Amino acid sequence: MKSQFTSLITVFPVKDVETSLAWYRRWLGESDSIPMEGIAEYQVTETAWLQLTQEEGNPTSLILGVDDINKVREDLVNKGLEPSDIMDWEVVLTCQIEDPDGHTISFAQEVI
Repeated sequence: MKSQFTSLITVFPVKDVETSLAWYRRWLGESDSIPMEGIAEYQVTETAWLQLTQEEGNPTSLILGVDDINKVREDLVNKGLEPSDIMDWEVVLTCQIEDPDGHTISFAQEVI
């Protein structure tokens, strides 16, 4: 059954797409697609997208796997974002940021 899937889209509801886009531009640059008014999309991997949709909703979360958590955290700091300290969970190292709507984006590096 899993082999039928070709992509993944995570949807973050946002109160104001323009306010959110200003924050996401600091992190990811310009959006990859604005398919219609009130929606912006970022391609975060070859087959995974993050969609910002102007609508009511509750904060949610996204976990992105990374190769070098220290570099990711340093890049976030250099872009003026405020990532958490790196947490060591023995099997994974993580840090996270929160967007203006309270969505949590976590970064995880497997410990080998």
